[in-house]
Amino acid sequence: MSVFLEACSFAAVSPLVDQMTVLTISARERARIQSILYVGIILLTSPFGWIAGTLSEINKDLPFVLNMILFAMGAARAYVAGSRKSLAAEAAGV
Repeated sequence: MSVFLEACSFAAVSPLVDQMTVLTISARERARIQSILYVGIILLTSPFGWIAGTLSEINKDLPFVLNMILFAMGAARAYVAGSRKSLAAEAAGV
């Protein structure tokens, strides 16, 4: 279940990040900005392999529990961001 959710998340987010990069960054700066973006992603995600390995030494189910908690936190943040956007649209009369 965890791997399935991760695959679906990556499949949904990756094209959106690429589209956002193409729409917001000029063609001359795109390669530089993408390299900085991917280095940032690697720096942020690399400790999770060590964390998952440490949790796995304690109990084999703990990495999956961590993954589910992170997914739940991401879903909650997305919900809050969406509700704020809809509230701002209502306040603007759109």
